[in-house]
Amino acid sequence: MNNYKNKFSIKADYARRCHTIVGKTDNDDQKENSYRNIFMTDRDRILYCKSFMRLAGKTQVYTPTTGDHQRTRLTHTLEVAQIARTISTGIGLNCDLTEAIALGHDIGHAPFGHAGERMLHEIMSPTNDLNSQTPKMTSIYKAAKNGVAEQYKNLYGYKHNLQSIRCVVEDLESKGMDYGLDLTNYTLWGIMNHSSIKYKKGFVATDCLEPYFYNKYMKFCEKESGSGAWSFEALVVAEADEIAQMHHDMEDSIRKHSMTHEKVIKLLNKLRPLMSANDSLLLDSLSSQIRSKEFLIAAVSKIIVNTFVSVLIDNSLKNLKSLAKRKSVEEIFSLSPESEEIHYTIGYDLNKYINKQNAEIVKDFKSELSSSVLYTYDVQRSDSKGKYIIKNLFEAYYTNPQQLPDSALRNLYKAFLENDVNFVKNKEYYLVEADELRKELFGVIRKAREEDYIEQDIILMRTICDYISGMTDSFAISEYEKLYG
Repeated sequence: MNNYKNKFSIKADYARRCHTIVGKTDNDDQKENSYRNIFMTDRDRILYCKSFMRLAGKTQVYTPTTGDHQRTRLTHTLEVAQIARTISTGIGLNCDLTEAIALGHDIGHAPFGHAGERMLHEIMSPTNDLNSQTPKMTSIYKAAKNGVAEQYKNLYGYKHNLQSIRCVVEDLESKGMDYGLDLTNYTLWGIMNHSSIKYKKGFVATDCLEPYFYNKYMKFCEKESGSGAWSFEALVVAEADEIAQMHHDMEDSIRKHSMTHEKVIKLLNKLRPLMSANDSLLLDSLSSQIRSKEFLIAAVSKIIVNTFVSVLIDNSLKNLKSLAKRKSVEEIFSLSPESEEIHYTIGYDLNKYINKQNAEIVKDFKSELSSSVLYTYDVQRSDSKGKYIIKNLFEAYYTNPQQLPDSALRNLYKAFLENDVNFVKNKEYYLVEADELRKELFGVIRKAREEDYIEQDIILMRTICDYISGMTDSFAISEYEKLYG
């Protein structure tokens, strides 16, 4: 992580053309050529990394094994990138930065969707609940039971957007000593903030809602001044992520027969106040006669994406032009992205009114759609199965770390060195033969447990968490079957 360079900045002249213009600091040693700017480089490094490739085998809502045409994390990511580029083009933002953020936003996601993500967070967080599903032998559980959990706070938690930053900063599948993808701080900020950086109460079975472990990565998402390297492009990607989820969740539900034709029409009617005349007529035609499933799916996606994207572009563009008239570039970027003036700029309503009338329609639609999709029989069974597999994989690797592959054990050794574990000796661990390294680590882990070195045991847990997080659904299932028969 020490080799990671956070060296780029961007400037924006919204008064001139409401467009993000790439600029570089004086110490830039990575000269861009005539056809490839720094955000294109970010995009390409994400596109060719192994974490991105594995998204093809990770669950979106329905597991990839339940049908040939269910969304995966990869197809979702590509849809987010396409929608986000369309919005950024319509508004006049930097499409290369937009695409880099969109392609990288989910690369840290766990297998089995958000159920897998929550399970890893619960395992990596303290709990005194004896009925908890998390493994009871872990050091975090011991720390909570013994009343000393607070002192290890900075080692707790898991969240996919923050894990994405960890993946690209440390490159968990690194080669030799070359760690990190060396992305710009603006791309990293957008990846980190496409989703909330902590859990809502009631969403996870632990009172620890904030994944404190990732606090040390926040600096890579900052400008030299120490403020967040936010951009309007990042806010666009966050909205595009929501739009993509809404349209493909409905598509997948229709394919799985989880949502009836009548339910689809009822839901879409909630969006009628926002629809164009043509989309409203298309909805009328769907309401008046039963069409084939594939025709219905195509029409539904067209209506949803057209409606959300059009309203978002129209109002966001007006908001940005209004903002540029009132404030200079320096004043704009000195504001927090959480301030009302910035937070509602990329949105469905005109910022100056902040009545959120359109946003409430979108929120109502999304809430009802989510309830219709997430609480179905298929999704609930899939979520429970995924959590069960992750829990048992974690227990197996924790009980006998020798079952971890060589790559994971090298990452563990590196982590021990970085955390000054005093009985880890070999600084050139990457040159040591795998069997020799495995033998030495076995002694280190045994000594840590015998002498109750809780912190070092939690470092082992983080290595296991990283390893499981990187798995595809099918690989996790295969590993479970190998270990448990």
